[in-house]
Amino acid sequence: MTSRLGLRAPSELDAEGKAFYDMIITYLQNKNGGQTPKRNIRDDGALLGPFGVHQATPSVGNHFHGLGSAVEQLPGFSARNREIAILTTASRYQPAYCINSHLAMAAAAGLSRDEIDTLLDKRVPDSFSDDDRLVQSAAYALVYGSGALPEELWTQMVDRFTLSGAKHFVHLVGFYSYLSTVLNGFGVELPEKQ
Repeated sequence: MTSRLGLRAPSELDAEGKAFYDMIITYLQNKNGGQTPKRNIRDDGALLGPFGVHQATPSVGNHFHGLGSAVEQLPGFSARNREIAILTTASRYQPAYCINSHLAMAAAAGLSRDEIDTLLDKRVPDSFSDDDRLVQSAAYALVYGSGALPEELWTQMVDRFTLSGAKHFVHLVGFYSYLSTVLNGFGVELPEKQ
């Protein structure tokens, strides 16, 4: 895996970079039963994907991690709805690392491979429920539209998912739009097979 910023093993980091590294490793292990997923770390310990990019600027990375954690903990949105919103956002920006990382998460949230591929092809799967379609339509309007989310979609989101769910949704699409831009801007590629 490459990035325009390069990847650095833990032994190559300054104190600020090492503190960020330790925070991310702890986060990943806590989230994954004590294990660090191979998609997030190279054999020499270098962080991959958005964590590797943000390690190059820990002052931003710390806030990125804090925002991501806060968005992840917002109430009102199921794992399936999250993945529909994330993949619809990713269909706009095509960040290879993000898409690759979310294939397994989307499957675990109940999306079939055909549904995933259809979303990434900027279409709505025929198998989608009304809720699924609403999430896809609202995410699509945000990332492909120009201007504010149409009032009708906002009202439908609040009616169906409550104000908490609608807020979660907007923050989620905004976060993954930022993440996609950062991954693409720094040229983050797929992890190499290890």
